[in-house]
Amino acid sequence: MSSDAAAKLWEDSINQRLFDLVHSPHNHDKLGGILAIGACLPLYLNLQSLIVADHLLDVDGEETIEFKQNLFRFYNYVKSLLPNSDLNVMLAASKTLGQIAEIGGAAFGEHFMDYEVPVAIGLLQGDKQEPGRYAGVLILKELARNSPVYFHSHIDLVFDKILMPLRDSRVIVREGAAELLAACLEIISQRERQGRSAHLSKILTDAQAGLKTSQPEIIHGSLLTYRELLLHGGMVSLLAVREPFQFLAVLVHAREFHGHCGKYLALPDLPGPLGAENGHHPHSYPCRVRHADL
Repeated sequence: MSSDAAAKLWEDSINQRLFDLVHSPHNHDKLGGILAIGACLPLYLNLQSLIVADHLLDVDGEETIEFKQNLFRFYNYVKSLLPNSDLNVMLAASKTLGQIAEIGGAAFGEHFMDYEVPVAIGLLQGDKQEPGRYAGVLILKELARNSPVYFHSHIDLVFDKILMPLRDSRVIVREGAAELLAACLEIISQRERQGRSAHLSKILTDAQAGLKTSQPEIIHGSLLTYRELLLHGGMVSLLAVREPFQFLAVLVHAREFHGHCGKYLALPDLPGPLGAENGHHPHSYPCRVRHADL
């Protein structure tokens, strides 16, 4: 099959079928469409290589422009499912969204992030209810993980708004926000070795304040924050040396949560004496913190 025939087959048959699946009223069709897009992305990259080789085009050629346009098309397909009433659909859509952003590279660069990040931030704010706030968390998390170079300049905006999902009444939103925080901290740790404290100060202050409340969801959000600071923010020495009483308070709260229900907040792979052995701290501190069912 020639490259022209392959391109026509893609546009007339495969792409149309993907559109129909993603926009189906049935969630199982939506999931199938999302998975099909994810599976097609490597194949579509190969098709693009064939087209370029066949026509001896440079990277600015017409077919390369068409390739980028199709990536944006796929991005819009999966983003239309965020939010969605089915959490499995949202999780699958966000993962594929991240794959597309990674493959797109510079095409999903600064101008793209200048639009997408504020829109996703808007889903976090105010009285946004699930699945809206959760969708915003998922979008931001996947963009941060898969396009860190272009996401980096927007981290301050994320930090300004992340407290709301970290203290959300729903466990899934809090845990998703913690994963978003972890992704942002990883970007900072790799790119701002000299200026991390400015970014982390407010996050740490909010976590400290949360531990002083009596609301389980806020305490749990603070513990999640401490976990990410410990694992991804390079905060172990700061907490253990400069603020020993605050660090002790985290451990006490962790112990209090330990007996209340069956869900865990894990603190694995901490360095030195904070490390865990088989899920338990060697000095009787719980390495996994249970949170209340809310």
